[in-house]
Amino acid sequence: MPIMCTIQMPEGRSREEINKIMADVSDALMKDLHTGERQVRVSIVELPRNRFMAGGVAAYDMPEFNKETGKEQV
Repeated sequence: MPIMCTIQMPEGRSREEINKIMADVSDALMKDLHTGERQVRVSIVELPRNRFMAGGVAAYDMPEFNKETGKEQV
C-alpha cells in the first residue's frame, strides 16, 4: 500500500526548493519505513498567503512571512 505525504506551505518557493523538499521527505520516509521508492508519494500544496493564519493572525499580517517575498500581500 502506498504511503502518502502532503505538505502544506506558503507559496513562493522556487521549483528547485520544492523538488529538494519532496526528495528529502521521500528519502526519509523510505529509510524510516523500510519501503521502496515506488511506495512513497509526496505532494506539496502551496497556500496563497491570504488563505491561512497561525494563532489567529492572517499570514499577510505577519512580517516574517512577507519578508520572504519582499512585498506586502493583500
